[in-house]
Amino acid sequence: MEREPEDRTVTVEGLDIEGRPVAETASMNPDLGTSYLTPESLVPDSQLIVHGTVTRVTCSDVDGDAVTLYDVELEEVWLDDQAGGAGALIPGDRITVLQPGGYIPGDAFSAARGGRPGYTSEDLVLQTYFGTPLPAVEDEYVLFLTEASVFPGVYAVTGFYQGRFTVDGESVSRYRPEGTAPYADDAATLSELRARIEALPADFVPPALPGLDEVLDAYLAEIQQTADSEREAIRPYEGNASKPPYVGSAEKDIAFYGQIIEKLPDFYHGVLSRADEIAAGSDYHPSVLMLDQQTPDKVFGGNSFASVIIEKAGGVNAAGAYSSGQPTVAVSIEQILDMDPDIIFISSSFTRDYYTAEDLLADPAWQELSAVKAGRVYEVDAEDAWFDSEHNPGNPAVWMGVGYLQTVLYPEAYTEERFREDMDTYYSITDPMYEINKAFRTNG
Repeated sequence: MEREPEDRTVTVEGLDIEGRPVAETASMNPDLGTSYLTPESLVPDSQLIVHGTVTRVTCSDVDGDAVTLYDVELEEVWLDDQAGGAGALIPGDRITVLQPGGYIPGDAFSAARGGRPGYTSEDLVLQTYFGTPLPAVEDEYVLFLTEASVFPGVYAVTGFYQGRFTVDGESVSRYRPEGTAPYADDAATLSELRARIEALPADFVPPALPGLDEVLDAYLAEIQQTADSEREAIRPYEGNASKPPYVGSAEKDIAFYGQIIEKLPDFYHGVLSRADEIAAGSDYHPSVLMLDQQTPDKVFGGNSFASVIIEKAGGVNAAGAYSSGQPTVAVSIEQILDMDPDIIFISSSFTRDYYTAEDLLADPAWQELSAVKAGRVYEVDAEDAWFDSEHNPGNPAVWMGVGYLQTVLYPEAYTEERFREDMDTYYSITDPMYEINKAFRTNG
């Protein structure tokens, strides 16, 4: 017997944002962990795939970080792996989805950061993750979802923003932060997306994460596409004595893109080949645990790109047996004690530091770990190591993650001085302003 649609939404105390000033917009860019470059790759890590419309949006916070909860009335259910029979979702049901980020009272934001920067309850802080747009009532989405651990009965989008497709009539698209790798063969229409998901076999396994060679290939292809686009835009002015100012600027950009395409492959393959030699030349291959700096009980598991970097550097991912459709895997302190890593890294970001090496070394719960006893706990500097952007497998700066780890794993074979020399070379190839900015820093 068919049941009537049910309201399975979860209500939390919301925040009234009407008329309140926004004191700060905090852009958060944590390590993404897993890149889902095709719609099909989202399926194995999703428990639900639904199509529906937003009916309510609520702003709240969890331990000093903003979250946005939005209720969705379902129009279609393409996948429901949670339960069978009466427990399965049907069209007309309403569910609640959580999105990290949104508005948070200033005093709660400051309290979670040691009283800094001293905002009051009258202030608002807007937190965004990867710049992902916040949902609004009447937005229409196709959502790839997993259970959210923060609120029972609430769902989270698989891969932060990657599992949310915006529907506009028959067209579908998904948000991609600036500077990240292009999606591969995304569906352009709702009917195409539906057909591709429904056609997948039950035992579908997505392609493996791209290798480091594929990282470079994807990046160079995007650079070439940008150069071709700019070249086509200024083609009407070829041979003209008088040209608009932007034409000269475009010509300089095209020349610089050519330098990247010409010089970067030799550099990139050179530093990674040397990394292979360093790792192969040592009998020391320590277990390495990479922690999320915001929540140290979350680790980068075996299906994260961080794991690729750890292994390339010569280490063994201590959390390699764990995986999740989310950016990181939530584990207990007992599980971390069982891993007993030799070295711990805390991934940093270009935003605030939340949990430091000093915090961990002083935490009584972590004292029995070999890494803590040996004092081998390190914070990754995002400006140096680029673990902040390691979620983007189209960015060749991931070599810095490999290099940084080797300065810790094999400091005699790969010194910090050599690492910084390599960084200079990399940025002089890929950043047209690098030498100018470097001169200003030196003279300043």
